[in-house]
Amino acid sequence: MPINVIGLLNIAIDKDEYKINDYLSLVSRDYFEKNDISMPPDIRFYKTFIVSSADINHDFNIDKITDNKREQIPVFFLWVMQMAEADFEILHSDWFMGGSYTDLKETIKVSFRNISMTNGHVQIWANAFKIENNVNNLSEEEINSLIELYNKVIDIYKEQIKTPDNINLHWLYAFSKFQECCKAPFSRQCIVHVTSALEFLLVNTSEESSFRAACFAALICENDADKRISIFEFLRWAFGTRERVSASMYLTGRNLIDKSDLPENMLKLRVILGKVIIATIGLTNKELQDRINEMIFNGPGF
Repeated sequence: MPINVIGLLNIAIDKDEYKINDYLSLVSRDYFEKNDISMPPDIRFYKTFIVSSADINHDFNIDKITDNKREQIPVFFLWVMQMAEADFEILHSDWFMGGSYTDLKETIKVSFRNISMTNGHVQIWANAFKIENNVNNLSEEEINSLIELYNKVIDIYKEQIKTPDNINLHWLYAFSKFQECCKAPFSRQCIVHVTSALEFLLVNTSEESSFRAACFAALICENDADKRISIFEFLRWAFGTRERVSASMYLTGRNLIDKSDLPENMLKLRVILGKVIIATIGLTNKELQDRINEMIFNGPGF
């Protein structure tokens, strides 16, 4: 029976194991050491693992996943973690399936688009080796909150099968775009994914849709006026850049490094989208629009 694993490099938990559902568990490295389970050198630095006991064929394709498989594979829980734990970048192995832990191999991928690598890429690559200085301890309360959020996401997919008319497809679209950002976190396509998701989720009209989406997202993410303005202006840049990125056009007026070259800006976009997705989970499209109208006219919180 294959074991499906994602290793988390900079996440530590306070128990040997947390049960997520019938298939998934969050397991500490200490669990393996206490039970004399061999840890191959390739993964000896990982602190925590998302582990599945599901029997999944080796030719399984995540992009063609069936509805009954979502709660069996670790990557959906990873995506929820990346939404909720937005204060830092979770460093993880490529999601994996194989017959044993010895099959798991960590691959550090460094992508060169030009001759030199941007400072952002260098910093991320270097930080991966600062093992003990880069650990985030999740408490039982935080993990239980993650599991609760994860169950809400899975329940939406289950509800989609039973009563599709009750599901906010705009929300599911936004979550699918968040997934795309997680798969290629430093790609300029994140600009397209995030702006499209915010526009489709938050705006019900074609008039000034990008302005409205940027404004509504800023209002949802923050209650402080200065922070709202900062997010709004950042998203206005993203919407302004989207068309050129989508068309793979050269970004005119670039001076050495454009904002779309910086990994931290792609991360910031994903954090904003994650906050909006979490804040709007479970709301129908009408309920979401009513909440936005209430916020605009009565403020200040969402």
